[in-house]
Amino acid sequence: MFVEKTGFALIRTASAALEPFVPAHESLNPSSELKRRFGDFTIYISSRPVDPAKRFEAQRDMTEPDVWWQESVNELNPADPPVWTAFRAFGNVELRWRTTAHPHRLDANWSRLERLVHQALDKTTK
Repeated sequence: MFVEKTGFALIRTASAALEPFVPAHESLNPSSELKRRFGDFTIYISSRPVDPAKRFEAQRDMTEPDVWWQESVNELNPADPPVWTAFRAFGNVELRWRTTAHPHRLDANWSRLERLVHQALDKTTK
């Protein structure tokens, strides 16, 4: 869907379900070129609707109510800065975008990427 509608190729990985916790899903990850253009992201396609609000310790973005944040810390190397992941769900599709910026915030990379995902999904439903 994304590739056909945007022209950007992504690396596809399918994963089996680990019921009842993780449904079957596909992850679409960017090439190095796309990471430079949009930042580090994943498009997650689930076999059932996604609800970012149910994530452990997820926080709603203060300016974008449909966006949730979750912090990840590298326990093997605590000197690494924490990674913040922004989540936005579109039914069974979830955009995940990662940043180490502090304070964490959405930027132009997120805006362009979110717009592309939204446009690709709109085109597939028409």
